[in-house]
This record gives sequence, structure tokens and C-alpha cells, in this order.
Amino acid sequence: MVDRVAGLERRLAESERLRAEESRYRTIFETVPVGVALTRMSDCSFVEFNDAAARNLGYTREEFARLSIKDLHVPAEPDKKTTADGACPATYETRMRAKNGQLRDLIIATYPLEIGGETVICGISQDITERKRVEDILRQQLYIIEAITSTAADGVFMTDGDHRLTFMNPAAERMFGFSFDEFRGQSLHAMIHHSRPDGSPYPASECPTSRIFRSGATTHDHRDVFFRKDGTPVYVSVSNAPLIRGGQIVAMVVIIRDVTEAELAGRKLAETNERLESALATAALGVWSVNFETGEVKWDDRMNALAGRAPGEPVTMAEALSDIHPDDRHQIETMLQMPVESGCDIQWEWRVTPRGGGVRWHQSRGHVIRDESGKVVATRGVTRDITDLKRAQEVREHFAAIVESSEDSISSATLEGIIVSWNRGAQAIFGYAPAEVVGKSAAILIPPERSGEMPMFLARIARGEATEHYQTERLTKDERRIVV
Repeated sequence: MVDRVAGLERRLAESERLRAEESRYRTIFETVPVGVALTRMSDCSFVEFNDAAARNLGYTREEFARLSIKDLHVPAEPDKKTTADGACPATYETRMRAKNGQLRDLIIATYPLEIGGETVICGISQDITERKRVEDILRQQLYIIEAITSTAADGVFMTDGDHRLTFMNPAAERMFGFSFDEFRGQSLHAMIHHSRPDGSPYPASECPTSRIFRSGATTHDHRDVFFRKDGTPVYVSVSNAPLIRGGQIVAMVVIIRDVTEAELAGRKLAETNERLESALATAALGVWSVNFETGEVKWDDRMNALAGRAPGEPVTMAEALSDIHPDDRHQIETMLQMPVESGCDIQWEWRVTPRGGGVRWHQSRGHVIRDESGKVVATRGVTRDITDLKRAQEVREHFAAIVESSEDSISSATLEGIIVSWNRGAQAIFGYAPAEVVGKSAAILIPPERSGEMPMFLARIARGEATEHYQTERLTKDERRIVV
């Protein structure tokens, strides 16, 4: 009899433990900010799904339950695989149509599960539509930046915080006769400003241009004499702009124009709005949960991988905090002190120092859990690595300085000829402020007898053909004709 009672107590305890586990996983299932759905392999209908799966596509739970994956999925191009067969875990990108008809880009991770003797597919989805849009913009800007630096008539240089050269464009190589390999790591003064116009040595300590570079000041159209590799002088106009981060000069962009030739007025940089950086690697999400009262931290294998840890390796609260960059740990305290009226959904970015070394940027999204008094006691969410995007933003800042320090007219327009950007050089040359021309047709700058030029060049650009430098006439705001 005693054995029976003991056995019954064990079964009751196990049943209670299973109910607690089910409740915990149900909470995670319903509160995680990404879509989670279980579908039958036979007809792709839904077995179960969380609110986020329906909400992300604009449906109510009742509407979503009447649909299947087949109703939502948008067929891909023939050469692109965007679905998985369910036989094994897979991660892929696909498109689905939201309730309002819009196409949404998703990244989906799937794996098979056995439930009640039936094999179903568990799919975890994240909307990456905005990320795709940003990637397209960055790719376009990078193409424009490469076009600017490779075709610009002016010499473009970039130096690091120690004034050593890190970049020079082809025009700079032609202007001074040095290749980039010869110039790499050297100072501008030592290579091309080592002598006074009379040929006597010119120490960097006495050079006003070198002092300007060291101070981080911005200059425009500083006139000076530099020297080519063969020793011949070049009369130049020098403009520069520093890139300052954390109060320190981390880079300097220098534009050097050869003003020895009268026709320099007709040169200009190719059209732009800089464009940068690469796209993020396909966003793989690390799932985590933290209980601030007990100190319990739970990471999945992907989260461990983001931190440089082994799959299945346990992590403590102290270890998780130690992975965060010291300057960003205050965000934990900020999260704990979030007022109730701020809501429960959170998003933040911070730097981490993974076990493998270096510094990486992570973006986390999650949901805070409060006790009856409103105090934050736990949080659950997902994390992705955004280091590549951060690096892309830095490169974009570098090349933005190139455009802003140029005295040439730099503008960009749509394939319909509508002006979308207008720099300081364009304003100085044509007299129009950005607010006066952005959104208007570039035809306002073209004399009537040359009205056929713009359609011709827009057609060539639409066909992907390069446009060589050419001389023509344009109209300023006060209707003066200038040769460009």
C-alpha cells in the first residue's frame, strides 16, 4: 500500500512538472516577437501558431486559422529556391502576401516535429522587408560611391588618425604619378608637399596645411604648390573634411584639384548620393530569456554562437553581462527601470566582446515581464548580429565627407530626370539652394536649344551605358550660361 501511495505521489509530481513546463513554453510561444507556426505536411494547414505569426501579415487569429501556407506563399523566380521540403531543418528566405496585398520578405527556419504520431513542420519566421529595402539602398549607394571615386577628375585621398594614407583614387594617381601601392601608409606632406615652390625643403612642422590636418579643421579651396613624382610642381586647390568620432580624428578626407589647367572649371565628380555597404548577412536569430530575480539565463545554440560559445553551453548572468561592452552595460539598468507606461516591447543595440575576440554589434528585441507592482522581473527575446550594417554606416560617413568637401557640383536624379540631391558645390555654381531644386526636373538647368541632351543621356543610363566627360552649357538661377 505504501509503495502504491509513493508511486502515485511520484506520478502526480511528474504531472505537475510537465504542466509547469507546458505553461512556460506556451508563454514563450505566445510572447516571442517572431512568428511561430506548426503546419501539417499533408496539406500545409496550420496545427498551431502564435499571435505574432498572424499579426505580422495583418490577420486576426480567426482569419489566419482559415488559411494555409499555400494561401500565403508567393511563388519565387524559377532559379531561386525559397521553400524547404520539411525532411530536415532548413533556413531560407521567401515572400508571403499580407492581408492588405503587400508582399513581405521573410526569413524562415523550419524543422520537423513528431506530435501525436503525425509529423508536422515547425516554422519560425521574421519579417526582413525593411532590411531588404535598406540593403538595396546601400548597394545602390556603394555603386554610386565607386563611380564617383573611380571617375572623379579631382584627386581624392583618405588618411587615418595618424595621417597615413589609406585610400587614393585613380585621378590622384594620374595627377602625381604615384601608384597607390607606393603611397600607401605614407604622409601626404612627405610624398607631395616636401618642398617649397623654390625647391627648398619644407618641414611638416612649418607647413600650414599639415597643421590644419592635425587640428581637424575643415578647409575649402586652400591654394598651394605640390610636387609630382618627377619633381614638377602642381598648383593645387586643397579641401579637406575630418571624420571625428569620440572627440578624436579617426580619418581625414582630402580633395586636391589641379588648377594649373584653365579648363578645370568643367570637371566635376559623377552624380551622387553616396551609397554604401553591403547587406547584412542573412539574419539568424539567437533566442534568449533572463530572469532578473533568480539570475537564470537561457540561451539557444544560435545565441551561444553569437557570443562565441559552444552549442548547449550553459551561461550565467555574470557571464552574459561580461560579454557586453563595458560602455553599454548601463542599458540593462535602463531596461530594469522602464516605467510601466513605456510598454512591454523593447529594442536596443549594444556592443559585445565574444569569446573569439574582437567587438561585435548586436541588436536585440524582446518583451519584458513585470510583477504586480510593475517592476521588470524577466525578459525574453531574440538577438541578431548587425556588425556588418554598423561597418557599412561608417564607410558611408567616410564617403559622405568626400561629397560634402568637394567644390564640384554633385547632384543625383531619377531616371525621369527629377533631382533628388544637391550638394554645396552645386549651390555655389548654379545659385539654387537644395530646397529650390530637389523634386524638380533637371531640365531647369538646360538651355532650350540643348533640351535633347537630357533624354539622350537618361536613356543611355537606363541601358546601363557609361557616360564619358563632355563639355556643354547649363543655366544658372540668374539665367547666366556657364560652360560645364
